Amino acid sequence: MFHWIFSLIATVALAQAPTGTLAFTVSMDQPSTHYYHVEFHVAGLRGESQDFKLPVWMPGYYRIMDYSKDVINFKAADGMGHPLPWAKTTKNTWHVNTANAPEILVSYDVYAFTVFVGNSYLDDQRGYLVGPATYMHVAGMINHLVTVTFKPYKGWTTVANGLDPVPGKPFTFSAPDFDLLYDCPTSSATRSSFDSTSKTFRITSSWKTSRRTSAGNRSPPISRKL
Repeated sequence: MFHWIFSLIATVALAQAPTGTLAFTVSMDQPSTHYYHVEFHVAGLRGESQDFKLPVWMPGYYRIMDYSKDVINFKAADGMGHPLPWAKTTKNTWHVNTANAPEILVSYDVYAFTVFVGNSYLDDQRGYLVGPATYMHVAGMINHLVTVTFKPYKGWTTVANGLDPVPGKPFTFSAPDFDLLYDCPTSSATRSSFDSTSKTFRITSSWKTSRRTSAGNRSPPISRKL
């Protein structure tokens, strides 16, 4: 009896387990434009169409955000590079007619030039990005494992965030789901380090004392320990 119940639970769990591969690549090779370039590779999903969505919220900041206004140059293609038709059906939803393509590549650019903890920023000194403004998710797949690979600007030696590094893959991280991905901002710039007893501490930081927000307040530092 117990064996039968355990087998039933295991079968249901497997049936509900997310399938497919979700992987991002975020490039920042032209920081003077203040645009991140994002590629979202989706493999193993099935269906005539898929909805790609950006959140309208930021973890820890209780306000509706309009991140989608900063997204331009949205494109979708199958694994062979053939363009897929799409339409923006709501403010934060891009509906793609995938026609059961086993592999999909979505790409877009994200404008990032607001100095605020809840918004992304990019110039030739540093990059700071927040997950909800950067990563689209496939509707119904927010609990799926996801990876992200960063391509920092030349001369930037580190990428820092709270995600798990993928062994053997530089600047590549994984998250068990999009909730964690959205909750881990990322900073990229040059890196400094110092030794204390038997440990080495590496810090990525940025501080611009002359920059002020539109309200006249000095912008805070952005730093992250590795």
